[in-house]
Amino acid sequence: MVIEATELTRQLSVRYYGAIAREGEKVVASFSDAELATVLRFINAALDLQSEQLARLKAEPADGG
Repeated sequence: MVIEATELTRQLSVRYYGAIAREGEKVVASFSDAELATVLRFINAALDLQSEQLARLKAEPADGG
């Protein structure tokens, strides 16, 4: 199965997200590769932390409450 955006969906995407995508590209371009690598390392570490906490919570016995 292939799902494709309709013309209306494409138009709405450009309307609501086009400007932020263009401006976002400018923001990303203002960082060096080393800076972006640091941001990526932070995001991955934060995601790992959240995933580990979620696993701990799921492993707890259900509350009777």
